[in-house]
Amino acid sequence: MDSEADQAFAESVRESLRTAFAEHRCLTVQQCAAALAISVRSMQRRLQRIDLTFSAIADEVRLELASQQLLYSSDTIEEIARALGFSTQESFIKAFCRWSDMSPGEFRRRGNP
Repeated sequence: MDSEADQAFAESVRESLRTAFAEHRCLTVQQCAAALAISVRSMQRRLQRIDLTFSAIADEVRLELASQQLLYSSDTIEEIARALGFSTQESFIKAFCRWSDMSPGEFRRRGNP
């Protein structure tokens, strides 16, 4: 398959994750592959061809959704963390800092889109 098809496949993975998070569910790599009717190994190979991993896409989607919630909702950081599948607020804060180089609170105060 070509890169364009692999990019479209990666977008399907992103959309599966967005849907799951919107329903307050977390998808494992196995569940995502099953939802897309593909084996885990085939999914990993297709993503690898475009230098992506399931974990990297999940982090990208979490950052996207966390940013939206921080900017456009009054949900607490703890509520956002729970909605995105983090076991603790602290683990969410640590991940958000890793992704964006600032804390969720600082991001919300700055109003960075």
